[in-house]
Amino acid sequence: MLKVLIVEDEEIIRRGLVYTIDWLSMDCMVVGAAENGKEGLAMLEQYEIDLVIADIIMPHMNGIEMLEKAKSMEIKPFKSIILTSHANFDYARKSVHLQVSDYLLKPVDEEELKNTIKRIKESMEEAKNLF
Repeated sequence: MLKVLIVEDEEIIRRGLVYTIDWLSMDCMVVGAAENGKEGLAMLEQYEIDLVIADIIMPHMNGIEMLEKAKSMEIKPFKSIILTSHANFDYARKSVHLQVSDYLLKPVDEEELKNTIKRIKESMEEAKNLF
């Protein structure tokens, strides 16, 4: 089962992601929901996360900074999806540099997000089968 961490400062979006998506049907489980990058980083240290779904613009630490710090730490590697309302090229460029799996603009279409998660799961399973 894929362990998911959601990092989003807007409570309505965070709750929507946690409670409206049928995670079990995708063989996924939300193990944490953080309201900023600082909390998200702490959860990444605490849990073995497979997939992070994160906003960019958040208080205390943005999503890009959180991913940069996490990549430099000795934690289990994970995949990531950026959700943002900012179509800023610099953010997209940094996301590519961090090997973010996808960069989705808000409002996010639920089917698009589900398809992205399924694609990520399939690529992870293929990589696992190679070893």
